[in-house]
Amino acid sequence: MQQQPMRVLTQQQVSPEAAQFAATYQLGVPQSEYRVRLKKSTIIYMIIVLLLGVISLVSALGSDQTEGMVTFLIVGLVFIGAGIYLALTPVIYGSWRVYICSDGFAFRRGKRIDAFRWDQVESIRQAVTRRYYYGIYTGTTHRYTIRRKDGVQIALRDQFADVEQIGNTLSNAITQALFPQVLAAYNAGQTITFGSLSVSLQGVSNNNGQTWLPWNQIKEIKINRGVISVRQEGKWLNWSTAYASRIPNISVFLALVNYVLKNRQ
Repeated sequence: MQQQPMRVLTQQQVSPEAAQFAATYQLGVPQSEYRVRLKKSTIIYMIIVLLLGVISLVSALGSDQTEGMVTFLIVGLVFIGAGIYLALTPVIYGSWRVYICSDGFAFRRGKRIDAFRWDQVESIRQAVTRRYYYGIYTGTTHRYTIRRKDGVQIALRDQFADVEQIGNTLSNAITQALFPQVLAAYNAGQTITFGSLSVSLQGVSNNNGQTWLPWNQIKEIKINRGVISVRQEGKWLNWSTAYASRIPNISVFLALVNYVLKNRQ
């Protein structure tokens, strides 16, 4: 598999602090810096929540029934509180930063700094969930959990408006770092485990190596709406399925199986 150079992001100007952390933790050249900010959809949601809160409080004042007044009052205060929290998110998480560099990245929360060189990363898990309410799309939540080989791990969530861009950049860089090692282990006859899925010269297993689907019987392996499906030649139903969010290094898994399927005889 030919490795592509990591894409350099230039959306935000890198601060002198980023260069300092890059030098301290040997992360290479600083490439991008992200901080917590409100995205447009959050601002719209915040305005709606605040308006609902005001309407509920006005309804409470106009209610002539004690029970109704209390209900409207509680609902209004909850909406107002949620709106204020959203508005203050950049202040509450004002010290949070993600610095992405050529050889790794750092996550800062106040005085705490967690630095990850690409060659120190053990895994990345990606959980991206699209939410619907009565069939209406209401937003997407993200969680990227990165674990270092010494057990230290961090999670990046939607406090960062650019969390999906951050997660994709980290996933690409980590995949580039891990794939050569995984491919070498595969060619050496080792079994590589990705959560509930395993890959070896025999094929793919979905139950810790107890049952294998040989490579020459695999029609395709793909991911759709957060679910990995393994299809067998001549079969209508999927041979196996698994939630992508539960599979560590999902991009490495897909890169490996696509490489093998492309190069099989």
